[in-house]
Amino acid sequence: MGARTPINLPALSTTIGAMAMALEKLGGKAAVDLIDWALNPTIADIVTSWPAVIDATRAKALGLEPDPDFESIVAEYIRKTCAWLKQLNSNNVLHLSSGLAAETQITTSNQRQYKTL
Repeated sequence: MGARTPINLPALSTTIGAMAMALEKLGGKAAVDLIDWALNPTIADIVTSWPAVIDATRAKALGLEPDPDFESIVAEYIRKTCAWLKQLNSNNVLHLSSGLAAETQITTSNQRQYKTL
């Protein structure tokens, strides 16, 4: 491979619709209702400049794999966010329970409160 040869990391190809569906499945309609669907030309220019497919053959040969789907990315975000909220809340005021559904509801309902932390 060469000592200084760059490697493309594996990436997940998805759509905005698939991302919104994963968010709704794990976070509920309230989470999807927070999406601003207005087109932002600056962001559109950036995103449309990205390649649709990335050749990550060399990275895969090293054992690096992309996330299987966008839902797993959202689930991991929720898991880490809930762990962070639990750590912040040493008195357990939120009474976070185990289980993704309960943690998703808490994360979604408290999103604005913790946005600036």
